[in-house]
Amino acid sequence: MKKFLLIAVALMVTVCANAQVKGGTYKSKLYLEGEISTGTRYKGLQQAVNGAIDLGLMSKKIYPYIRYESSLMLYKHDGQKTYGNTYNLGGGFGIVLSDVTFPVNNAQRRTTSEFTMNLTSSIGGHDYKNTSLYAGFRIRTQGCFVGLGYRHMRSRHTPIHDYRGFIVNIGLTL
Repeated sequence: MKKFLLIAVALMVTVCANAQVKGGTYKSKLYLEGEISTGTRYKGLQQAVNGAIDLGLMSKKIYPYIRYESSLMLYKHDGQKTYGNTYNLGGGFGIVLSDVTFPVNNAQRRTTSEFTMNLTSSIGGHDYKNTSLYAGFRIRTQGCFVGLGYRHMRSRHTPIHDYRGFIVNIGLTL
């Protein structure tokens, strides 16, 4: 995990260094994004609620980010319904696939479709230790987005097995 975090920070620094253009202005800007998601059930395990915060650099086509997320996982252990918490840290990137501007009430509304992918690993003492890989598509307009993706969480915790499922997410960009 330390190596992955170091690579993510190095990527962010590289993008910042290459973002400078003529006149000393930057074509990339720092952004903060909040996301809430939920997932399908897989072998009795379900990602009930996931909250995430991304900090990254937004540019025209590609944007790297650092991600912190907290998940509530529902599962059965010895026949009893229970839950587990997990806190993950990692990073990812997004790629803008299409960028369309629509005229709405004498103003221009920008809508983008994006592919996003992230890799996180659990940190701290908690119930569900895992490494999570997410890939999905989202539609973004006016600082809001809605997305659909697929998540695989590889468990490092004996009583809880791996999770695979489709994820629906919504969020805001600040």
